[in-house]
Order: sequence, then C-alpha cells, then structure tokens
Amino acid sequence: WVVGGIAFAAAAGAVYYVCFRKQKKAKHAGLVIACTGFGKFCGVAENPTEVLVQTLPSYLKNKPLGDERVHIDRCKIVEVSAVKAREAVDELHQSCFEPSGYFRIWLHLGVDSSSKRFNLETTAWNEADFRCPDESGWNPTHEAIDSRLGANLTSSLPLASLCRKLRRQGFPVSTSRDPGRFICNYTYFYSLARCTHAAETSLFVHCPPFACVGRDDQLAFLRSLVLELCGELCA
Repeated sequence: WVVGGIAFAAAAGAVYYVCFRKQKKAKHAGLVIACTGFGKFCGVAENPTEVLVQTLPSYLKNKPLGDERVHIDRCKIVEVSAVKAREAVDELHQSCFEPSGYFRIWLHLGVDSSSKRFNLETTAWNEADFRCPDESGWNPTHEAIDSRLGANLTSSLPLASLCRKLRRQGFPVSTSRDPGRFICNYTYFYSLARCTHAAETSLFVHCPPFACVGRDDQLAFLRSLVLELCGELCA
C-alpha cells in the first residue's frame, strides 16, 4: 500500500507539474504596442519623451526590430494635462488595431528630470496631488483619480525579469513603485484602469534627461525593451 501510495502521489505530482508548466508557458501569437510621450510642462520646456516618441518610428526603420511577432502601431504625443491624458488613452483604446491572439501593451513614457536611469514603474496610485498646475490649469491636492477603485493598480508585466535582462545589456534601469503623483502617475492609473481584458496591460517608463542618457541610447533602450517584452510574452 505504501509503494502504491507513493506511485500515485508521484503520478499526481507529475500531472500537476506538467499542467503548471503548460500554464506558465502559455504565450501569445504576437505583441501590439501603442506608445505615448508628453510635451512641455512646468520646469521642462523640451520634454525628451516627445522627441523619443516622434523619432522612434524612423529609428526602427533604420534599425528594424527583426521580429515579425511585434508591431508598434501608434506613437502619440500627449499634452501634460489630466483631461488630455484621459482623452488620449480613450482614443487609443477605441482605435488601435488588436489582432486575435495578440497581447496589447499601452507603453507610456515620461521624463524624470532628477534621474540618471530608466525606471520601469510597477505601480500607479489612485491619487492626484500635483506639485504645479497641469497645462490646462488644474492643480488638485490629494484627490482620488477614480473614487470607485482602490489605492493602487499594478502592471501585469514581469518587470523585475525585464529589468535584469536590460541591465545585462548595459542599460541603467531599475524598477520603481513611485511614479510621483503628477500627470505621469495620473496617466498610468487611468490607463491601467482601462485594461479590462486579460491580454492587455499598461507600462509606464520614466526616462532620464538627454544630458544623462543621450537620445540615441534612449532609443536603443526602447528598442531592446520592446524586444524583451516580445520574448517574455510571445510564443
């Protein structure tokens, strides 16, 4: 009976292992990305993410991704205001092409003028607490972005793994749980809240100024980030 019990337990464990591994390895046919950056705002006359988003399509023409599973179907500049951020996220969700079987990522870029590295933001907070008025003049203090939701939302992407892979390529990058409480966080929270399907999520990346990491190096980082996302998510 003991031998039979051990054999049964081993068989059950094997079945569980196979099913678990299959679940873990389930991947998508491809990846579709929409990318946004911001324009000027208080203290930042020229936003590097505006340059990055404007330049990324031509950069990828010269240095193609080389992977047919991934497609960047939209690059959009957003005014630094809550109302324009909401409009942009709504428009992207309503208009972007999403083939069956593909995973969708809403990739948002913002600048952190005090940073010397890229930050992959894991968490968006349900709080608008602006240090200065946005470009439409709104200046909230400790206001909920959506009173129906909880304190925070998180990206479903494996950001710690992505961070390690990008570091091995020589990029200065970390994960972060604090995207501030200005428009970057506002956009990220609203974008994550719009992700209602299992095959979609948002990611916010804080980029350093060009004085710390040059434009071409930042474009190379974005290219590598997209390819690593594809490797993580696609079959």
